[in-house]
Amino acid sequence: MVSMSPFLAFMYALPVYKINKRGIFFILSLIFAIIMSFISIIMGIAILSAGLLTELTSYLFYYLPKRRKTIITTAFFPSFSFISFLVSSQYLIGINMISNNSLIILTILLIITYMLGISGSYLSVNIINRYS
Repeated sequence: MVSMSPFLAFMYALPVYKINKRGIFFILSLIFAIIMSFISIIMGIAILSAGLLTELTSYLFYYLPKRRKTIITTAFFPSFSFISFLVSSQYLIGINMISNNSLIILTILLIITYMLGISGSYLSVNIINRYS
C-alpha cells in the first residue's frame, strides 16, 4: 500500500484538479470500489471508506487555492486507504495488525504514505499545468 501511494495520489489528482467540484472524491472512490469489489469485497469497502474520509477532509481545505487544495487533499487518499485497509481487515477477516508493538511502525508508514502521496499529486498537478 505504501509503494502505491504516489500512483494513487497521481491518478486521483488528475480528475480532482480538472473537475474541481464537491463530491468528486466520493464518486471516484465509488467507481474504483465497484471495480475492486470483483477482486475483493474488503478492498471495495476500504476504498469506499477512504474516499468518504478524503471527501470529508477536503472540506477543511475548501478555501485554499485550487492547486494547493488538490495537492494536499489527494495525498490524504492513500493514507486513508492504508488506515481503512487495516481496520477492515481487522474486523472482517480477524487479522489484528494493530497492536502496541506495531503502532510506532504503522505511524511511520502512515507518514511515509502521506509524503509519497504529496509527491504523486504534486507531479500530477505540475503535468496538468504544463501541458494544458
